[in-house]
Amino acid sequence: MVTQLGSGVFSLGLSDIYETAVVTYGSRTTEDTHWASDVFVGALVGYYSAKLVEKLSHGGSRVRVEPFVDERRYGVKLGLDF
Repeated sequence: MVTQLGSGVFSLGLSDIYETAVVTYGSRTTEDTHWASDVFVGALVGYYSAKLVEKLSHGGSRVRVEPFVDERRYGVKLGLDF
């Protein structure tokens, strides 16, 4: 379920994320744009990248990883506290 947290900020439920992943997997493999192994390895890379960002962002690390959004751009900010 999608929940609006603020102006332009939304939260997705875990089931929404998995449903999107399954639909993406199905469309990529049935249209022969990717092999199943490509999608699986991409999912692993995404999962472990997210775990790394989570670990760096929380837990007293000097490294900060934050989302960046404004009117025209979006991305990721990386920071290091001295």
